[in-house]
Amino acid sequence: MITHAHRHPVSLTLNFAIVVTLLSLTACVTCPRCLAAENDETEFKPLFDGKTLDDWEIMGNKKDAFTAEDGVLHCHGKGGAWIRYNKREFENFILRADYKLDPKTNSGLFIHVTNPKDPVYSSFEVQILDDHGQEPNKHSSGAIYDVATPMFNMSKPAGEWNEVEICCDNGKVIVRWNGRKVIDCDFNELTKPIGKFKTPYAKLGRKGWIGMQDHGHPIWFRNIRIKELPARAAKAE
Repeated sequence: MITHAHRHPVSLTLNFAIVVTLLSLTACVTCPRCLAAENDETEFKPLFDGKTLDDWEIMGNKKDAFTAEDGVLHCHGKGGAWIRYNKREFENFILRADYKLDPKTNSGLFIHVTNPKDPVYSSFEVQILDDHGQEPNKHSSGAIYDVATPMFNMSKPAGEWNEVEICCDNGKVIVRWNGRKVIDCDFNELTKPIGKFKTPYAKLGRKGWIGMQDHGHPIWFRNIRIKELPARAAKAE
């Protein structure tokens, strides 16, 4: 005889919530062009020659905060500065870079900076932190700082190289950390201020400068490269 066990409503609710969560983690594909470029280096162009800072500008009053040495862009951790690629601004693109950091380092990648004197509030920041093994939150590695929590914390221990990919496509942002997607977010839907920011992310500039933050701790970057995407996303077939 087959009997039907009584199912508690709370259990059903929890099971449904788990299913929805799993679907959101595995099926939240918002940017086909970003996904199409996975594991493909075609049309990527280097932003850093590994020898000089000729294409970069240190912002702030600490002009020795960053140096180029042995193929690496080194932030010495003086604090109060940031460095930007100064040849031009970018709109839609896929940015890739490697980084390694010292213990307790806090840094970040600024994207679409519209006011070079205030990158924190005129752009969005993809957070970099020495937080290997910790639970993800809106301030952890891979987060859209103070706005979006990564699905996973994929950061490696201090001293090891990490791979980062940031795709921006008409307000849609995908972030990958060491090969795994951790952020899949549509800024067009963020129409109200979040966290410490007074400007809704839907109203942030969609074109701007790219740079790295000096938050007072040493960090190294290499293999900084970019692939630009056409202004308008391709129509779905």
